[in-house]
Amino acid sequence: MASRRKLLKTAALAFFASPLLRQLAQAQQQLDATRRQRLIVMFTELGYTPHLWSQKESGSDFILKTSLLPLQDHKQEMLILENLSTNKTMAARTKVRNLHHQGFSAMFTGSVALPSSVDGKTHGPWGPSIDHLAAQVLHDPKVHNPVHFGVQTGGAVMSSRTISWAADGKPEYHQNNPGKIFDQYFAGLLSDGNASEEERAQRLKKSVIDDVYADLQDLMRSVDSETKKRLEADLESFRQVEKVVIPDLVNRPKIELNQADYQGLNPSNKGDRIKLMRLQMKLMVAGFKADLFRVSTLQVGYGNGGTNLQWMPRGFSARGKHWHGEVSHRNAGNGVRNTQEQCDTWTAEILAVYAEVVNELIHELKSIPEVGQPDRSLWDNTTLLWASEMGRPEHKTNSCLYTLFGSAGGVLKTGQHLILPPNTPTNQAQLTLLRALGHKTPSFGFPEVSGGKVISEMLASA
Repeated sequence: MASRRKLLKTAALAFFASPLLRQLAQAQQQLDATRRQRLIVMFTELGYTPHLWSQKESGSDFILKTSLLPLQDHKQEMLILENLSTNKTMAARTKVRNLHHQGFSAMFTGSVALPSSVDGKTHGPWGPSIDHLAAQVLHDPKVHNPVHFGVQTGGAVMSSRTISWAADGKPEYHQNNPGKIFDQYFAGLLSDGNASEEERAQRLKKSVIDDVYADLQDLMRSVDSETKKRLEADLESFRQVEKVVIPDLVNRPKIELNQADYQGLNPSNKGDRIKLMRLQMKLMVAGFKADLFRVSTLQVGYGNGGTNLQWMPRGFSARGKHWHGEVSHRNAGNGVRNTQEQCDTWTAEILAVYAEVVNELIHELKSIPEVGQPDRSLWDNTTLLWASEMGRPEHKTNSCLYTLFGSAGGVLKTGQHLILPPNTPTNQAQLTLLRALGHKTPSFGFPEVSGGKVISEMLASA
């Protein structure tokens, strides 16, 4: 502690003695705030009903349909990509087909992974997933990996059905219990449960400022009145520099979470799916607010057609049917055969419930000011990608959708629904997003699939 205070005092005296240093410090603060970008990669299982998601009109006009209606407030911050495909990725280096497993890795790594149950061998993807690549450029150097929030993802048993893969091809586990994430990241940061830490930070702040001010008194006695006024005015500027030097102690935002909400949870209770989703999102917001991490994933489900739908609202027309696969597939098995219209409607209604939770997340992020940028919110520096492991629920891989929210700092052109050429590789969309976030990677996933090409229509500069 003494060495830190000595360092701060020395830096402060130099700071007050040099206008150039003051200007550099202020410029660095502004640059840090400008660079602070975040990424959320969100997955929901079993595909989409494209025509009940969004409908392209003329020019940049588009209409949000059943699935996205809860997000109407954020329409101008959306970028919808239609006609994406994982076909080329899946066929690139293996003839083995397992659409759910391949869909996960193809969609989020641009390569393929297969479980050992397919052919007796374990196939990891040929590269990291987009969240890991984004973390390389967005995260503070002291934070190495994204944080993975899960909602009933099947756990380690379904490790190949994950949206996050490390650079070594190993699957990343999503924590399904919000209580464990709370204990790991937030239990010691609550404003009402860690008063001693806050008091220590305030004491440190006060002692450094007082020590510097005491040393400045000797300097002030030997300067003229104008210089003295300038030095006194610079005290407040130094406080801002101090916040940059020790933000973890002095400038830590208050964490507003109710600890009781995260106790005694049963993350396997299918009826609590939306409750668990909301709890995980609140933890994500708290982590962004405290700048504990800048890249996170939220995986909801793992492509299991047996997912119980008792969490759906009572007005849901298929609530009495217990399984997601039963309402999303025309031939649902057990003698059940649905019409295509029934499948489309039910799938769209399921996704609309997820969309409502996303709407709540965006509104909450918009309500929290960005540290160092009081005229901006956390949301202004956040990009969210929502995708699934397939297009239509009938295991279609050539009708995939990516829906982006946020512009990656103004680089992406939002407020549009792009109908891309048929079978546009998802690799190209991911590469474009990575480039927008500042990554210099020449390709994403299999190079022969992306070809190093970006989708220029996604960019504001196009």
